[in-house]
Amino acid sequence: MKGKDPLVTIYVVNHNYEKYLEESIQSCIDQTFKDFEVLIINNSPCDESEKIIEKYLNVDRVRTFIGVDSRLVSAANLALHESRGKYIMRLDADDFLHADALLVMTAEIQKDQKTKIVFPDYFNVDNDGNILSIVQRIAFQDDDILKDLVAHGACTLFEKEALLDKGGYDSDLECQDGFDLWMKVALDNQVRNVNLPLFYYRQHPKSLSTNTNRLLEARISVLTKQQSQKNATENGSTVAILPNLGKFGLNNFCNETLGDRSLVFRCIDQLLLSKHVDSIVFSTPDTELADTVRGEFGETVEIHLRALDGELVGDHSLTESLRQCIQEIGYGDNRNAFIANAHSPFINHKHIDAAILVFKQFDVDYVIAVKRVTENHYVHRGLGMESIGNNSYLSAVDKEFERFYKQIPGVFALSIDRLMESKNLLDGTVGHILVDDQAALTIKTPFDLKIAKMLDQGVG
Repeated sequence: MKGKDPLVTIYVVNHNYEKYLEESIQSCIDQTFKDFEVLIINNSPCDESEKIIEKYLNVDRVRTFIGVDSRLVSAANLALHESRGKYIMRLDADDFLHADALLVMTAEIQKDQKTKIVFPDYFNVDNDGNILSIVQRIAFQDDDILKDLVAHGACTLFEKEALLDKGGYDSDLECQDGFDLWMKVALDNQVRNVNLPLFYYRQHPKSLSTNTNRLLEARISVLTKQQSQKNATENGSTVAILPNLGKFGLNNFCNETLGDRSLVFRCIDQLLLSKHVDSIVFSTPDTELADTVRGEFGETVEIHLRALDGELVGDHSLTESLRQCIQEIGYGDNRNAFIANAHSPFINHKHIDAAILVFKQFDVDYVIAVKRVTENHYVHRGLGMESIGNNSYLSAVDKEFERFYKQIPGVFALSIDRLMESKNLLDGTVGHILVDDQAALTIKTPFDLKIAKMLDQGVG
């Protein structure tokens, strides 16, 4: 490419996406904004992608890299090194751009030199490119907005210098490069969203975003590295508290087993595997259950034997129980608490670590686990059923700011000071981690237990 450097670099990453590649590249070439270059990074030994790329070898603005490592992060670092633009954007080879994508986003990012990231709304499309829905993101026009809803990794425009200042892409990651950059750049800089759908995101079984566990592991890796760069004592240590009423609780399944472990043992096992839990307390009024836990785990788990003080079990506040536990065992060096729940048997150490890290990285008062609700909800006020809100999942326009979520027991991170002082445990700013259907299962009935046993055995 001759002449001055382009304003924008788009890099297209392809690995055996022959079916979609030409549409993706052509959507870049056909942009109404022309001050850009396209880098095609290809490693596709199993299809005819190279024949498609050959069509663009002599096209102005296009440079190709054949047979190189096309894993997302490796390709991203190659693009960052080779790019000539002031701004850089990734486009996956199975997605494609609206013709005005660059025109709109470059105009937005250049409005204010403090803005380092701009991202748009987008269309979800099927394998054939048919529009399934429009995803409307939260408008990041308020600098005080909580930045825990991360921009899509593709079609997000970054200022290149801001990425380089943060060391570029983390080569240890295999996915979630967008989350990595978001954590590095967005939290300390101005971010803007363009509330127009400007790219087409393909929904199909091969989409990386469908692998929930892999994405969770990658995010934990990113958050762990972010946390390691802070002063080790900046956020304090974390005590995990597992409260359980034992025989005094209604519908308590804590002694039921999945495999060869009771639900209580299973929960403690995961707390012990956590890299960010520093101590564990099991709090119960049930002396027999306390002895059972002590016999299994010894001194690795502190036992807090609490009294019910003559209160009815149904009226015994979880908040007051936790406060009683903290007061009686003492703060020690702990500044944070993680509240576990034995009746959420598929919450594991990765969910625990993710919640604690999100709590420490974001300016929030609490972190909970949630699952997106895909059904509508109703309330009866005497005149028949009334829909609660507008569940955008059921609409062709998926409004991020109108999505419904259900809290999942078993993940609750907060500061000890807030636990001791707050009148309502959910007063304040609430952060979150998303969990899948299995992790969201809570055992409240014998039927739930039966489902849990089937899942644990890999049935269905």
